[in-house]
Amino acid sequence: MENNIYLIMGLCALILVWEISAMTFTRSKVKVSAVVPGQKLGMALTVLACIAIVWLRWGIGTMQLILIGELALACGLIFAIKHGLSDYGMYINGWSTPYKDMKYYDFERKDGELNRIRISCTKKDVTLMFTDSDVELAYAYFEKYQVPDMEGYKMLLRKKEAEKQRNKRR
Repeated sequence: MENNIYLIMGLCALILVWEISAMTFTRSKVKVSAVVPGQKLGMALTVLACIAIVWLRWGIGTMQLILIGELALACGLIFAIKHGLSDYGMYINGWSTPYKDMKYYDFERKDGELNRIRISCTKKDVTLMFTDSDVELAYAYFEKYQVPDMEGYKMLLRKKEAEKQRNKRR
């Protein structure tokens, strides 16, 4: 039991160090702040499940309380990490994706809610939510770094396909 709890505590400590470094790194880099949908509920449920497992598995003692404190702190620090767009690219949870790896973006606006922008990247699709004032800045960054919207991306694909067909005929 002792070895397992020390291992988990060590992993939590590494996560805390990573989160603190991500917080300090993204604080000055992110120019257009965004919100990641579902993150608060997901993190809260994950931490509650981890606390329940620790409590049911090992009971409550000094080491378990320290571990629960680390878990709660790790959950809280994730919300201090800024998400959004910078001059380099997109930052989410301390991870960055450069503009050159973004294929296109798709926009969904709902009255009275945050505006959703889904960004399709080479490795994953990401959804960010922006306020009304930040949406225009996000558009400006996408235009500046030549990230097309979904319709523009489809047109680029059709042009490439037509070019490929013309080269094939030659």
